[in-house]
Amino acid sequence: MWAAPTVDELLKKMADREQSIKTMQADTAFITQVGDGNPMNATGRVTTANVEVAGKLVLKKCQTTRTTMKTDTGNVVTDIQTVNDGEFLWMEVRTPGGLRLSVTKMKSEGGNVDEIKRRFDVKTVGEDTIGASKMYVLEGKMRPAPAGMRDDSGSVSKVKCFVDQQTLIVMRVTMYGLDGKEFYRFEMANVKLNEKVDMKMFEYTPPEGVEVNDLTKQPAAAEEK
Repeated sequence: MWAAPTVDELLKKMADREQSIKTMQADTAFITQVGDGNPMNATGRVTTANVEVAGKLVLKKCQTTRTTMKTDTGNVVTDIQTVNDGEFLWMEVRTPGGLRLSVTKMKSEGGNVDEIKRRFDVKTVGEDTIGASKMYVLEGKMRPAPAGMRDDSGSVSKVKCFVDQQTLIVMRVTMYGLDGKEFYRFEMANVKLNEKVDMKMFEYTPPEGVEVNDLTKQPAAAEEK
């Protein structure tokens, strides 16, 4: 009889596997319901690299996303670039049509397994398939976000993560609203491992003249009070 690993066992295997992957590239897509309006669709690409800094492995990340949302006046297109340079997490948002630009600076996130532990309180509930690949399924609740981060936990009743049993990579994340209906789905496809990537993509400098919303200073300011 098949027995699912415990969540601690699975997360440990995922963390070990994550450190052994030098680079990863994948296509991404997500769809989410924005309020009572039309769904927002997005496609993009994500690249990660394990880089040794001062004797410690640091997971760097670059993700580009283009979102499209229908409105009464037409489609609103937003381009989002997220760069984790190993020290800080930068998010650049251009909308609509690149006419408006905002940049946010945050503390660097850890690896993908660290993000699961930080964002979700889950357990293994079984297995499923995506295409021809078998998946472990994690299910549970969304944790409240840390100070200075947007907190959507109050509107999420359940979250599910689908982990490829061979690669131990999260291939899909779905979230369900308080009504029990799925309102958010993120997926990866065409995953390529350990191919050469341009390390310059993990560097980011805000465009000249753009005011940066620096969230890294908020916790320090709170402590001073």
